[in-house]
Amino acid sequence: MNNPTTSSTEPGDPSEVWRREYDAALQAAIEALTAGARLRRPVLEQVEDAEGNHTWRSHPTKTEQADWAEFVTRAVAGAAANVGSVEAALAGRPGSWEAESVRSMVASTAGGDPAQLLEHRTEPVRVRVAAAALLEELMDVSGLYDESQQILEAAWEDAEAALEGELDERRYVWEYRVEHHQGVRTMVPLEEDAPPFDEQRWREDLVALGVPAESIAAIAEQLEDPNSFITAVSVSRDDAARPVLVDLDARRRAAEAPHVQRIQALEDQQTRELSEYAQRLQAEIEAEAARRFGGVQVVVDVDLDPYAVDEPGEYVTPEYELLEHARMHTPLPGSGLAPIEYPPTVPIVDVEREAGRLPHARLQTESGE
Repeated sequence: MNNPTTSSTEPGDPSEVWRREYDAALQAAIEALTAGARLRRPVLEQVEDAEGNHTWRSHPTKTEQADWAEFVTRAVAGAAANVGSVEAALAGRPGSWEAESVRSMVASTAGGDPAQLLEHRTEPVRVRVAAAALLEELMDVSGLYDESQQILEAAWEDAEAALEGELDERRYVWEYRVEHHQGVRTMVPLEEDAPPFDEQRWREDLVALGVPAESIAAIAEQLEDPNSFITAVSVSRDDAARPVLVDLDARRRAAEAPHVQRIQALEDQQTRELSEYAQRLQAEIEAEAARRFGGVQVVVDVDLDPYAVDEPGEYVTPEYELLEHARMHTPLPGSGLAPIEYPPTVPIVDVEREAGRLPHARLQTESGE
């Protein structure tokens, strides 16, 4: 038998943590098995009552050693059941003679039926569901939402283009390019007849447009930063131009509002649909667990983190069976169809595009437009 604790390692070797965990777990197992070997049980004796009937009872003082072999086999079967299957437990070296002995031991205790092994489980069946990753794998949901956002943004751009002349503010402002030379900021006018940059007027313009004082201070600080993303600013040409600019800004905001609201509603819908899909997954897992493994506690851990990833095991376990069932039988957002109801040879994302079920179309349905 290989003994992984006998090899030497240098200080800081990555295997050192694993060796400590291995040694601690082995010591705990030895202590538990030793305690089992030392267990004693009452001796049963046959007694006769007044009517001549014979019954068995525990002797008040005599004891004998407990059945340690049964203790060991039940402990091993319970551990195998807790990790999902005998093969999952033996994955470290499945072809060894020790592994074959363990298989035989568990089979003698729990038989060959996985349902019988499950009866020895002492831990809940814990199913971890990375809902966002699962939805992504099934139907490329982020790709569908990206397409919808591009469609909404294109509609926004078309609306802006249609109003470009009506909301053109260029004749009411002077424009200046922000340049930095040897740590000195310079405001370069873009028109030959423009006056020098008037920072006070620029600040008053922002106040008139409703920009908060702290935001104005932050923008002014950015103007002094050579690495700022602000490369140009504009200033009202005169006092008469300022109310016109305020009016144009209000009209522009009013024209943008429906588009901004629809894009925000699209983002909210994506979040809501993921949450609802996760709830359906959990309900499907719990229902299937009750049908397959009645009496066994099942805990479903749902993770909505879009970066969480499921790591499928190499062996069929109760957790795998429940997750795979839910994966194929839980209705998807938009269509309400479960993956098992889609054509097996066509990607679900292609079916959704062909059917016109892009996410932004559901916004129209929900709003009644």
